[in-house]
Amino acid sequence: MIPLGIRLMNWQNALPKGTLTEQNIRSKQEFTQRNDQYQYYFRAYDIINKKEIAPFSYIKDQARRFLLKQEKEELLKKFKEDLYQKALKEGKIKTNLAK
Repeated sequence: MIPLGIRLMNWQNALPKGTLTEQNIRSKQEFTQRNDQYQYYFRAYDIINKKEIAPFSYIKDQARRFLLKQEKEELLKKFKEDLYQKALKEGKIKTNLAK
């Protein structure tokens, strides 16, 4: 059984339920299907197993968001530490080191 990837899941949300299934994707790269109102044409240009490493073009936006989030967290951590050190230096914070 081939796990469905994110892109397939996105298409499944756009189409009526049951139009796009794992079985009809696996069996052929191209197919048409009709329901009461519409006829759907589908062509899979590339099928990637979920366990494989995704191509960069596929994860580029996700990677960018991840890196920006990491950078933001590091900046906030540094800012927090700088504020703490400044307050400590100005005597606004006192430590109690009783033994």
